[in-house]
Amino acid sequence: MQLLYKDHKMKLTINGLVLFVLIMQLFVSCSKQEVIYYDNGKKQSEITYKHGKKNGKAVFYFENGKKSLETVYRNDTLNGPLVRYFTTGEVETEENFVNGLKEGAEKVYNEYGNMIEYAEYCHGEKQGVYKQFYPDGSLYIAGAYKHNQIHGDWHYYDFNGFEVANAEFTDGKGVFKAYNEEGILIRSVEYCKSVIHGEDITYNSDGSVAKKVEYCNGKPIKVE
Repeated sequence: MQLLYKDHKMKLTINGLVLFVLIMQLFVSCSKQEVIYYDNGKKQSEITYKHGKKNGKAVFYFENGKKSLETVYRNDTLNGPLVRYFTTGEVETEENFVNGLKEGAEKVYNEYGNMIEYAEYCHGEKQGVYKQFYPDGSLYIAGAYKHNQIHGDWHYYDFNGFEVANAEFTDGKGVFKAYNEEGILIRSVEYCKSVIHGEDITYNSDGSVAKKVEYCNGKPIKVE
């Protein structure tokens, strides 16, 4: 009786293993990696497919063999980190996607590895901190976005780290003001919907108007 029980238990174990193998074979058969090559024989792309759609890792290459782009798909939609590279192999941009929309931080670098732009996204829209940097990595612009519109306090700096301009925006509307070394206003620019709209005035050191340009939706329409 005990021997029959052991035989039955062994059969269940074997059946379980067979079922597991069959499931894995089915999974593998549904997934495949498509590799495309350049004429020089080097890889151009490697993309994982499942059920006829991009699912999983996708890598694209330059003709020199270095990666140009690396990302992740889910059902033909970007879903995960996306990294772009320079031909030298250095990282150019770092982004993240959720269901095809940018989410989280986007970082842009120059060829020397210094970050030159930083932006935060939420559901595909610029939302949160925004910064630009000089080529050496020092801060150039510090501001923020709200639903893709420039928003809040913005500050602009020269190479030495001194603030040379500032602006205060509300949902894309506000005034940019720039100053000379003595702190005298030398330019004021009106914005609406995050583009120049209204007057762009340049001042002389004595405060008189040197030039005035009127804009409509980012386009100059009148110069004085």
